[in-house]
Amino acid sequence: MNAKLPFLRVEHVQRPEIIGARWWQEQVASGADPVARRSALIGLTALGLLIAGAGASCVMLTSSSSSDTQTTTQEALLAQKQFGWNIGAGTETLTFDGASTEPFDRAALDTLVDDLGPKSASLRPYYVPTLFQSVSATPTTPANLDPFKPLKEIIQPVHTAAMKVAFLQGRAMSSLFEGAPAGRAVIVDLPGALAVAFAAGLADRLDVVFGLDGWPHPQGVVPAHQTLGAAAYYQRLFAKLKDERPASAAPAFVLDRGRMLPYSDESDRFDNRYLAKVPDSAQLKALGVKQVFYVSEDGYVEADDLNEDFLAYSSAGLELRLLKPEDFGPDPTEPAAAPTSDGGAPRASDGGAGGSGSSYGYGYDGSHYYYGSRSYSHWYFWSYHGWGTPTRSYRPFTGSMLRSRYTPSARTTNYRGVGTGMSKSRPSGFGTIGIVSSGSGSSRRTVGTTRSGSWGRSSGTSGS
Repeated sequence: MNAKLPFLRVEHVQRPEIIGARWWQEQVASGADPVARRSALIGLTALGLLIAGAGASCVMLTSSSSSDTQTTTQEALLAQKQFGWNIGAGTETLTFDGASTEPFDRAALDTLVDDLGPKSASLRPYYVPTLFQSVSATPTTPANLDPFKPLKEIIQPVHTAAMKVAFLQGRAMSSLFEGAPAGRAVIVDLPGALAVAFAAGLADRLDVVFGLDGWPHPQGVVPAHQTLGAAAYYQRLFAKLKDERPASAAPAFVLDRGRMLPYSDESDRFDNRYLAKVPDSAQLKALGVKQVFYVSEDGYVEADDLNEDFLAYSSAGLELRLLKPEDFGPDPTEPAAAPTSDGGAPRASDGGAGGSGSSYGYGYDGSHYYYGSRSYSHWYFWSYHGWGTPTRSYRPFTGSMLRSRYTPSARTTNYRGVGTGMSKSRPSGFGTIGIVSSGSGSSRRTVGTTRSGSWGRSSGTSGS
């Protein structure tokens, strides 16, 4: 090219369906030399014709070799199990926001699935440990060309300021189940790492049942690696509390709200979304459940993929109540340091039932968290919801904030007709990717991934 007309590369594209670059000439943009600008435009026109011709040749070549190159659509999770959790992104890394600097026993990850499983045998059929199984999984098809490294060697424990708060909120709710009648269950539906932290707070008195049905990916729509990092951080606490709590503890079904993050037609995103799986109404009744608390950041309506579940719960006579984690908070009238033990809401510094915070690395400031953010309102929780009388109180409470029974309404979502309970079917094109392979017979190799189907693409959303 003319040395007086330097061109700059402003974009480089390299993916299975497009390989090329876009260039720009600075003097064309500045208009400093009209003659040079005209010459440059003529040159660019000629270059465009040349590229167009080359493009036509490429299309013909691709067309002629289509028998050797094939793109198939596959469920993202199945593709990861076959070719590796990082399929199509073997040279990329995972970034852990809030990675903990505390000592970490990586070998302990071998027992993650068991340590975070429910204690009661009756709850094990509802445990979905897919995310935890990814830690030690290896590809079933060694033909994958991406560099592979087991997640066990990559995962980092995660602990953030928001997780600290979620843990305290869970501990406050857990304290309310001390001596509470049977027949109650909790569904926690918070963003991954916060859901794990809230569940860790519940775990001294409730039997935690995780429902995490996806794997991490460097380009994943769902940041499942953050959830996995949070699980690694609280693993020791979960294992300890599992041994200590009774098998008759109320169940807490824990979901990652990130499973439904919006996804649009972007080639650099990996659609690892999935649907919530919870017991259906008949299964909850068989467990003796009559009343269900649903904890979410929305606090006013259940997630779209749970609408049909909740409609079935209501029709079956199960009572529903909605909570926000923010319903639990510190009492601003109390000093920052926790008072002496008085049988109130458990202190965060306890670090677990009967345990020391320092022994588990949860050395928070000792603050109490209460329902309604007041020590005197905390123990009126059950009467607020119409499910009993105060179990104890600090002083007489004359306020009134009775919550009405929540009755879900049928609404139009992208998930209508997917079913209820543990056996939901994915909508067409949801949680799928394109697998690009080359060659034939025994020599066929996976060479990458491409965009998936068209589900949910027109609006770029996936429901609430």
